[in-house]
Amino acid sequence: MSLQGGQIFNRITEKKGSRYAIAGHVNADVGPWNLQLQGLRYEFNPENPNNVSDQFVQTGAFEFPFLMAAKANVYSANVARSFATSIGPVTGVICYNDFTWIDPKVRNSAESIQNVTGCSVSAGGMFAYFDWVAGKNMWFAGGDGIGRNALSAGKWRSRLNINIGYYF
Repeated sequence: MSLQGGQIFNRITEKKGSRYAIAGHVNADVGPWNLQLQGLRYEFNPENPNNVSDQFVQTGAFEFPFLMAAKANVYSANVARSFATSIGPVTGVICYNDFTWIDPKVRNSAESIQNVTGCSVSAGGMFAYFDWVAGKNMWFAGGDGIGRNALSAGKWRSRLNINIGYYF
């Protein structure tokens, strides 16, 4: 279980709203298999200026801001299988499928869904993952936010994601 609470500061009103999240998690390993399950409830209650909706909050990732539903239930289920290998410099491979459904609890919203299927490969200090990201109304998959009721809310979008890094 996890519980988080705190405040959210609005620079324009100079007032503090509240925020909290509560979650239950399962992370189970059975041989080479890993299963992760999570249920989460979060709420942001900002102190916005008059005429600014409190139904969505601005957040960001990779230096890009986007709006997300201020209140939602989030459910995720992930399954992965690891493969020990010694093919040349490759020492490990993990293939996975990660699924998330976000059920917003605000007006003018729509569900967000994302599924990521791929594999990660490790070789010494090198680590790479190759995955296919598919989502509906999901910022990371090409949508305009999370839990928004935008024109793209009903459209599925996808992209290939490749990340290669060296860790030392």
